[in-house]
Amino acid sequence: MLLTKEYQGDFLGFTFNNQHSSDFKILRTSSGARFEKPLLPPQQESTVEMPGVDGIHFFKSNFQPFSINVPFAFVAITEKELRAITDWLGTKQLHGLILDEHPYKEYQAKVQEPPQFNYIPFDINGVRTYKGEGNIQFRVFSPYAKAPFKTLGQYRNAKSMKQWAYVSGIKSSLKDFDSFVENKAVLYNPGDIATPLTIFGIKITSPSGYIDIKYEEEKESGINTTLTRMILDANKLPINQFIQINSSNKLIEGLSDSGGIDGTIYNYAIIAGDFIQVEPSKGKKHIVTITTTADLTYLAKNEFHLTYDYLYR
Repeated sequence: MLLTKEYQGDFLGFTFNNQHSSDFKILRTSSGARFEKPLLPPQQESTVEMPGVDGIHFFKSNFQPFSINVPFAFVAITEKELRAITDWLGTKQLHGLILDEHPYKEYQAKVQEPPQFNYIPFDINGVRTYKGEGNIQFRVFSPYAKAPFKTLGQYRNAKSMKQWAYVSGIKSSLKDFDSFVENKAVLYNPGDIATPLTIFGIKITSPSGYIDIKYEEEKESGINTTLTRMILDANKLPINQFIQINSSNKLIEGLSDSGGIDGTIYNYAIIAGDFIQVEPSKGKKHIVTITTTADLTYLAKNEFHLTYDYLYR
């Protein structure tokens, strides 16, 4: 029996470095009788001992890097195919790693230990061929996985979608989300943790007044709860240059006309407030509104633009 691309599906394969394991005729297996999965990454605690005080003082804990172990089997791999596997796994860089049963979770990983191959060589029509099993250990340096796509229709090759679609919270359409209507946009984060928001495509054409950005939980009473707010002095922002407010690196960055980062920083324009982290929605309606007295133009569609990721444990 040769392993072909039909051998894809939950717990059968994985994608790494933009190629699926079935491309190399290998099949995921369990180690022993069961698959293994830690529910959470390991944690590192920050503590300090206080002289003369019982116990220790706890400050916080952080999730740490972790490993994903992938046992596999193969039936008929040639020398040429073995070399292709070596090239596939032999990268020194981080690449996306997706297990078939959770296609909405993409980890950034690299091979941690030399992959283990245990095999029996034999001959098929004069071609040396290998049969056996092996193991790959991936190292994941960020404890969170990112959804590669934000709507279900984009997961075209995902099998058993009904098994994970509801749990992931990913919607079929974002028609009512992530786009500004006048100065307001409704945000939707189905992930497990808060994720940085980037607002881009703003150009000051008349340097006067302020830009006020509010991130709120919208209430039926009409009295919203402000979660984060940032106020910018428009007089300290460049004229006729696009900028983006990047919460990932906590920078206000200058952009070229094509939208690329040009290396200029404008954090000194911040009057008050902080960069926005989009909280998990969990049935709540989160909105961002932008109010300004400055004259603005936009990168496209005469509106602000925004982006953020869905992050999962």
